[in-house]
Amino acid sequence: MQEVYNQCIAVLNQEIELIDRILESQIMVRRAVLARSWTDFEDRIGSLQKIGAEFEELDKERAKFFVQLASETGENADGTDFYALIARMPDLERKILTGLYRKLKFKTFKIQVENDNFIHYLEEIRVIVSGFLEAAFPDRKGKLYSRNGAPLHADMRSMVLNRQF
Repeated sequence: MQEVYNQCIAVLNQEIELIDRILESQIMVRRAVLARSWTDFEDRIGSLQKIGAEFEELDKERAKFFVQLASETGENADGTDFYALIARMPDLERKILTGLYRKLKFKTFKIQVENDNFIHYLEEIRVIVSGFLEAAFPDRKGKLYSRNGAPLHADMRSMVLNRQF
């Protein structure tokens, strides 16, 4: 059980380190968007995707260790949450694991908040640009047209303006 415990601690520490890198990359992505530095944006998104893949692998490994801990403590791994799982462990080991797990959950929550704020910012920008285009081109009545004159759905996700108004 000690070996599984040590491996679990190592994985939790690695996940916390990756979460910090994800948060740092998210901040850099936001800065690149604000500065309209699209090269930096693409580099940061690529980096973020690699870190995310690493995190997924570590998360699978952590889940595997939790299942092993559950079997060694006599718990049902499928229906037992983390805190019930470690309740049978010695005090010191339980405190260390709970501290790391809480830290991981807190940092994950922080990333979610940062991500939600960024998405909200992008949505506001989309609304502003859409409103501007409607005001600037009232004859289009909010519609965009292809080169052939066919109406297009006003999808603002990939719109880039190369002029400053």
